[in-house]
Amino acid sequence: SILGGGNFVSDQQFSNGISLDDNTSRLRVGGSGTSVSHVRIQDSSGLAVLEALKNWNDECDQGQADASGSGFIENLEHLGSFKIELEDESSLVLNQNLEVLDNQTISVDGSGIGTLVLGDNLSLSGSLLFDGETLLSGGTLKISDGVLHVNDDSRIDSDILLQDEGGTITLDAQKSLTIKSSLEIGVEQKLVLLGGSSANLE
Repeated sequence: SILGGGNFVSDQQFSNGISLDDNTSRLRVGGSGTSVSHVRIQDSSGLAVLEALKNWNDECDQGQADASGSGFIENLEHLGSFKIELEDESSLVLNQNLEVLDNQTISVDGSGIGTLVLGDNLSLSGSLLFDGETLLSGGTLKISDGVLHVNDDSRIDSDILLQDEGGTITLDAQKSLTIKSSLEIGVEQKLVLLGGSSANLE
């Protein structure tokens, strides 16, 4: 766990940064302004977790705490799929461009409504899952033949840009996705919308 609002800086970048090497690995970040310079996710199973905390209890002898936000990961490198867990009212900022390849999945879940903030772009050729109520803000979601699965009510305030041939958005039954930006479908592009009963795209 990295808690309390300070900066964890790796002076040799990823060489001595924080590495999640196993499917049980979990990095918890909590405290408004807490910053981690370099994180590498070596495990490709999809089970390693980045977790944003708003509240914590007896973590590393810090005692009880409540933060207005969670923290920043300045540089993130991953070899496969992984999970992001957002505590209710927490936020996690990914400052660097994040790329999800066509054989990779990132799932976002949590205990309430958390915010994933993009400092740059999220380029989606694989799968992005909103398994819990999620707010995606900042930067641009670039959908490049990728799939966005919405399994709980969510909102995207980020810009959305379709690239290459387009992409797919799937919504579970009775779930809604609210988007703030316009969705422009270019020449020879397509956006496939799939939904269960009473699914709603606003």
